[in-house]
Amino acid sequence: MRALTQGYAVLAIGVVSAALAMPAAAEATPRQAQPIVYEDVFVGETPNSVAVANDGLIAASLFNDKSIALLPGAGVVTRVPIECSPSDVTIAPDASTAWAVCRGDSHLQVIDVSSGQRVVADVGLREAEDVVYLPESRQLVIADLAGEIVVVSATSNTDYAVLKRVPTGVDRPSDLAVLPDGRRAYAVTDVGALLSVDLLAGAARVLSGLAPGTFLSSIALSRSGTLLYAGADIGSNASGFRSAILALDPLTGATVQEQPLEFDNPDPTTIKVAAGYRSLSVATGHAIDVDGESTGLFDIALDDQGRLGERSRIMPVSVTVLGSDVSRSLDGMRVAAGTTNSTVVGARVEDTPPSPTLAVRGTLKGTRLTLTGTTTGMPPGTRVTVYIKDLSKPRQSFVQQKTKAVVDARGTYRWAGTVRPSKVQVFTTTATPAASPMITISRVRR
Repeated sequence: MRALTQGYAVLAIGVVSAALAMPAAAEATPRQAQPIVYEDVFVGETPNSVAVANDGLIAASLFNDKSIALLPGAGVVTRVPIECSPSDVTIAPDASTAWAVCRGDSHLQVIDVSSGQRVVADVGLREAEDVVYLPESRQLVIADLAGEIVVVSATSNTDYAVLKRVPTGVDRPSDLAVLPDGRRAYAVTDVGALLSVDLLAGAARVLSGLAPGTFLSSIALSRSGTLLYAGADIGSNASGFRSAILALDPLTGATVQEQPLEFDNPDPTTIKVAAGYRSLSVATGHAIDVDGESTGLFDIALDDQGRLGERSRIMPVSVTVLGSDVSRSLDGMRVAAGTTNSTVVGARVEDTPPSPTLAVRGTLKGTRLTLTGTTTGMPPGTRVTVYIKDLSKPRQSFVQQKTKAVVDARGTYRWAGTVRPSKVQVFTTTATPAASPMITISRVRR
């Protein structure tokens, strides 16, 4: 059929349009069950970093003691001396290995958890500040304040080759969030700016969309990778500062949502974040009011789009603690925190991933069909398959299109192609699995 040279598309409305609607500020439902604290152990000093495995084993870095404390449960603490003051620690999801880094030490500290034995690997670090383990690729990503991101293989406890060094120039990375596939990282600098780091291309750039006067202290990626969460101070010396938890656009750094932190102390303090599927765990060095009591350890509920919702306590009622760091296990079911009471806290939480969803809408102008869609629960890079059926002829079947769309860092996707019919039916799918509702798109005259 000959295409009309002028036209626009109309999208079928009704139940489909309701399915496509995405609220501007989605409501998040607070978690109903109180986290079950299974560990609250004195370790002698305030831990500056904690990490937790899927089975609940916690690793905590003790700066003054120059050791890593391993807490398998039941109040047991095993200290592993590392001969330098650790700045960060991470742990494998299966609790087999822990890794630590120290400022001013070129070595990666490698700890066999079952035996408590330590070995070191010289990977040329200078001022290492943060380390992240990627189980999918079995790699470590390290932020070095000397001005680089270092990627190290971790395929075995004897293979720690440097795979890449990504220079960051005058921007000194201090806190990391890395996509699970290891393609991209985000880093907070020592002056509170936000870097986007292409680990494959070896390039880093400042995200200029971060609002002026915003100083980040820590970041965490949403489990879908479509939002960055951050602890932040916002303002200036002249106007004063306010503290907040932010949800940021990972493509630009722009603020998507801000949740104020109502501290009763104006002094700067720790604000650390760790993301699960249904909640964001937060550790702060000043207390805020949650459920009528003061605490520096709390959760913020997340909806299916990752938007910030209501707060709930991590610690039981009447237990007041201030936090120094917080971590979530890979499966999201465990929370670990360091406190200013020189304790390490571990808790079990209910944290199931949201069901993946897929929506689509489209326009047909001339012979050009353009589809755009939104997703939830899908990581960037997810491939979207498009199916089109000709409605201008009877008894036609859906035809799978060769070109696929790809979910971007915002959780959206776009597809464009040429079609001859004046009326088509469309739906999209992913291997997740998820499928969009079917929509009908017609070319009409102006």
